[in-house]
Amino acid sequence: MRTVIVVLALVLAACGGTETGNPFTADTRLHAHSSEASRVAVLTDGTEARVDEVWIGAGAITMLGADCTEVIATMPAPSAGTDRAQPGPEELSYEMTPDPLCAIAVPLVQVTTVPTGAPPELLGQSVLVTGVRTSDGTPFRIRTGLIGSVYIPELVAGMHFTIDADQPSTFLGLDVASWIGGAVDLPGATPVGGVIAIETGGDTARLAAFEANLASGFELYDDPDMSGSATAGEAKLAKGTEIR
Repeated sequence: MRTVIVVLALVLAACGGTETGNPFTADTRLHAHSSEASRVAVLTDGTEARVDEVWIGAGAITMLGADCTEVIATMPAPSAGTDRAQPGPEELSYEMTPDPLCAIAVPLVQVTTVPTGAPPELLGQSVLVTGVRTSDGTPFRIRTGLIGSVYIPELVAGMHFTIDADQPSTFLGLDVASWIGGAVDLPGATPVGGVIAIETGGDTARLAAFEANLASGFELYDDPDMSGSATAGEAKLAKGTEIR
């Protein structure tokens, strides 16, 4: 029996096999969405807000193994010049292996050069969200220069998830309803000069609340239909908990 096992191991090695499986190409689609669209919606009116633009500055995204530290795979950095609210998610392709995963990490970085087509307000910021408070049509702008790594762990500690060659597609959603809620209190915000400015030099109390909510808006979903959206029935794999 030992001889058979050794021979089998040699055959697998000759075929390019590894202990954890062969590498394959995986893809993750990045886009804004809303888990509570009746209240805060993307490009349409919710009872509280309509989000028109979502811009983020981010570095290369890492997939962390079962020990929550080993980097199993690295996605390319998303484009800072893409408005995440507009139709059509950005697709990030990368080499992956079917190892158990504990979390993913998205580094937030400040945008130092405004890409073509992006608003000038993005300069020096890591996140910019604009839209309209639907109760009175007042425009709002939320922006932060917060930097650090958004830690997005498995939903239940110890219950690892796996991305494999049979289903290599995931959706990394930016949940605007999680961001614009609680103490952000958009309905109670006071406009200055006709704009609700939740930013440094503006409404800093609501900015602090937005920054406290920021990590929770990053969510990873299984995406077998490759729609780049949280389609009904598709499993949520991980949700942001903190910025480190």
